[in-house]
Amino acid sequence: MKMNWIKQTLTAFSCVLLMVSCEYEFIEPAELPPLNPEDTVSFANIVVPIFNTDSKCTSCHNTGGTPPDLTPTNAYNNIVPPRVDLDSPESSIIYQYPHPSGSMHTWKKYTEAEAQTVLIWIQQGALNN
Repeated sequence: MKMNWIKQTLTAFSCVLLMVSCEYEFIEPAELPPLNPEDTVSFANIVVPIFNTDSKCTSCHNTGGTPPDLTPTNAYNNIVPPRVDLDSPESSIIYQYPHPSGSMHTWKKYTEAEAQTVLIWIQQGALNN
């Protein structure tokens, strides 16, 4: 009986020791470099990764999930035209809703650089390029 108590105590102590010895370092996602508004923004190569890197948007906005579906194969048709305003790009829902200073989207938001990238893409005509 006494030996069983010692084993349980040692096991519990070992578990506690393992838990307090683990250290997690939160790593911020890499910030996009600033874009030159004169450079063409590729939807497939620059905008879609904003939605999909680290499951930023696609953790919810995926096929069968919360609309719009922002997975690579479906994103464009779910964004253009319903969530893009070519006459007033700053009013586009795909830009405004997850904007870092906006209060509409409470879950995951764009970084400032991501928001600027999406805005430039819309200003360039929201092409499927």
